[in-house]
Amino acid sequence: MSKWLDVVVIGRNEGSNLEKLYKSLFPIKDILNEIIFVDSASKDDSVIISEKYGCKIICLDESPFLCASVGRYVGTKIAKSEWILYLDGDMELHVEFADWLKDFQPKKDNNIAGYLGYYEYIDNKTNKKERKIIGSTKGETDYFGGAVLLNKNVVLQAGNWSLSVISNEEIELYSRIQALGYKVHTIDITMVTHYTELMPKHKIALDLFVPFFSKKKFYGPGQAVMSAISRGTFIDFIKAQPDLFFTIGVNIISLILICISIIFSNKWPIVVLTVLHVIILIKLFSVKKYVLYQGLSFRIPFGIYYSFKYISEFNQFKEYIESKISLLNYQRIDLINKDTVR
Repeated sequence: MSKWLDVVVIGRNEGSNLEKLYKSLFPIKDILNEIIFVDSASKDDSVIISEKYGCKIICLDESPFLCASVGRYVGTKIAKSEWILYLDGDMELHVEFADWLKDFQPKKDNNIAGYLGYYEYIDNKTNKKERKIIGSTKGETDYFGGAVLLNKNVVLQAGNWSLSVISNEEIELYSRIQALGYKVHTIDITMVTHYTELMPKHKIALDLFVPFFSKKKFYGPGQAVMSAISRGTFIDFIKAQPDLFFTIGVNIISLILICISIIFSNKWPIVVLTVLHVIILIKLFSVKKYVLYQGLSFRIPFGIYYSFKYISEFNQFKEYIESKISLLNYQRIDLINKDTVR
């Protein structure tokens, strides 16, 4: 059986989770060429554990620009196999997806760039479980999350993960993949178990609208817009997320109507504004989506400002990442021969 797959794992201080992740990969050892662990300046034993399981390790220095997208960018540049399975350090591969991978036959000359399945979320504090899909439930998905199987050549052809997008980087990358005529398919099996915090609805809302709660991830949507503009793919980004940009358009019109109402002391612009937002709700068929898109549209101006404010610092960071890739010396250890994973 040919080894057609590399696994790119990203993490920061995930030492308590990594052992479970690496053990979950053992069932696919016959198709697995290499595990690449990109460490974002961890202070724990993440690197030691990854060495124990025979990973190729890239350690990135501390920086305010470190994020998931940076790790995946580096991992993609390092990977040698045609297909890459991207995982976060607090995940583990589910046995259903492992079995699917063993039967998967990589195909050429089609427009499928990747696959994703369901996530099984387990709350770190309560052990509560929740199974759900990120994106569409059938056929071509409209977006994907941190766990996804992608064709490396398509990712590179699309320009790779964006170094300048702290969050929502998956949406921005997928818009470029779709612009090339490729798509990612959803399969009806569990892909990963994700150990995380299952946030209540009020905390999710606060995370969307208050920078204090989401911290630097708050700026991601605006950075995604800036990345798309700088790459000349902004129209593709709009096409990939029509509901989001429809919401943004209505919000812009709403601001204009509010200004008219205040200036001319007229109530009719407020009536029109209310009707417009009812139309958004009808179009989205979901209060949850309405709140999500309102939160993302609220974040965008802040992210654009953040991108401009730190543009010189980011350019220096990008030079550091590229030099890191070019100068790396790797220690290769065969995962299959490691007694610790048996």
